[in-house]
Amino acid sequence: MRRILFDSIQTAHAASPYFIAEDGVGIWLGTDDEGLLAAGRSIEVVRDALHVPSLKRTGQPVSLAVRAEALGLAERIGLRQRHAATGYWTLSETGELQTESVVIVFSPTPVERQRLEALATWLLRAADQDAVAIEIAGVVVHVKG
Repeated sequence: MRRILFDSIQTAHAASPYFIAEDGVGIWLGTDDEGLLAAGRSIEVVRDALHVPSLKRTGQPVSLAVRAEALGLAERIGLRQRHAATGYWTLSETGELQTESVVIVFSPTPVERQRLEALATWLLRAADQDAVAIEIAGVVVHVKG
């Protein structure tokens, strides 16, 4: 899987119903779709990461206590660097673009995969999510309940 960088939110939204704008990286999407890769600039990002959400699946905020615990647990497994990000997705019913603040905690070197997956599974329940995004060697994976 490669990561594609877009020049603007409009360009990203025209190419995909979901993408991320991450401080320090830019507006990106992980994909192997050759059609999407042609819509932007392809880069390689190799890191292990956890995407910590700010909203529950109901649209209500994730508690500050849960977010703080997730960040602390992430640090304990080696995810010590952080970037603020905004996740974007398009509602299928209305086509409206939605946003959510996310903290991406990461390590440029591998962390223990089982511990990362266990943390994502914990966050899935604690933050009432349909899925939690992690990155393994730069490949975005969604842990689902």
